[in-house]
Amino acid sequence: VAPEFQIANESSVANWTNYVFALIQWGVGWTGSAADVPTAQQNKQDVKVDFALTTTPIAQALVTSNAAAVDQINLLLFAGRMSAGLRTRILDAMQNQVSWKAATRSKDKLQIAVFIALSSSEYMIER
Repeated sequence: VAPEFQIANESSVANWTNYVFALIQWGVGWTGSAADVPTAQQNKQDVKVDFALTTTPIAQALVTSNAAAVDQINLLLFAGRMSAGLRTRILDAMQNQVSWKAATRSKDKLQIAVFIALSSSEYMIER
């Protein structure tokens, strides 16, 4: 087994995936309570991801197309080395994203794209 894979195990991958989900949905960090990042205190996290369509390069690219947003994710998170398979999976998920509110559709697409990217083995294993 290559050294890059020796530090990753089922537990660390599950913990990372849960952490990424919390980061994208609510933010992470100390909230001043015994529970870390409770839903009731969504605005008190130390780190929050801003998916506003005017503030981030990924969100601005989504205005053009899903593919442009994935290209930005590839550039910013993978240094341009995302595999074609991962790119296709992200685009498929964005295309099939069901949003109940039209107002949050773009945000929902970005959240699922970033979640899949950060949860992928390509992101977790340093090359």
